[in-house]
Parts: sequence; C-alpha cells; structure tokens
Amino acid sequence: MTYRAGDFVDCAFPFREQPDRPQAQHLHIAYIVRVARRPDGAYVAALYTTTARLPSQPRRKGEIDIDERASRTMGMQRAFTIDAFRLLIVPLDEAWFPNLSTPSQGVRGRAPDPLRRHIARLVDRAVTEREPLLDIYPRRPPPR
Repeated sequence: MTYRAGDFVDCAFPFREQPDRPQAQHLHIAYIVRVARRPDGAYVAALYTTTARLPSQPRRKGEIDIDERASRTMGMQRAFTIDAFRLLIVPLDEAWFPNLSTPSQGVRGRAPDPLRRHIARLVDRAVTEREPLLDIYPRRPPPR
C-alpha cells in the first residue's frame, strides 16, 4: 500500500514554532494532497487537521469543517477541521510518517471524491495565486 491523495494518515506534523522538525511524539492526522515520485525518492504534500477548533470560533479562509457524521463515513471518529493553508511538503519516510512500516501505514481513513476535488482546487488556487495565508512546512525547499 502507498499513500494516495485523499488519505488521512498519522503524521509527525511540525509545530509552528519548529517548522523543520518532525514531531513524532505528537502524531497528528494529516490529509494527503499529493504524492510525487522523483529520482531522489517520493515526496508528500499533506494538510494539517485538528479536532481542537471550537464551533464558536469563526471559520478562517481555507478551513474545511467536517462534522461527526461525515467524519465517520471517512473512517474517523470525531468532527474535525482541515486547514488547506497549512501545507507540509516532505519526503515520504518514517521521520515524518512514523507508522509507514506498519501494515496499515498509519492510514486512518479516506475522503470521498467530491471532498478530494474541493481540497485540490483550494490548494492549487492558494499555491498558484501565492495566497498570503498559505503556510508551507518546512520553511525551506525540499532537497533536490
């Protein structure tokens, strides 16, 4: 099995305070936007998700709220928010995806096609238009 666009996976998503360091002791569920294979290996573009956003907080541009019912259809347990403007671009390795060598590879669920297309359009638009809210991690280009 390999990751595919639309998978929700365990990820060592970095803290904003340490954007270049995987946080394996605090695994997060990330949404896989794209997997690219290059001569030097595979790279993953993934988005941050959180269950900590309060419903009373105003939704920011780029946030996609998933209610509990929809969450369960995707294999998740609780309502959550996908932040389409917190983009992680890293090698597909165990530093960033610690459960990669397990049978499930840390895959928790999968988004339905309409949601995958919606997220792809949001991310593509943010990248193409150089959206000022787009926060790319780590804050250095991936190795060539």
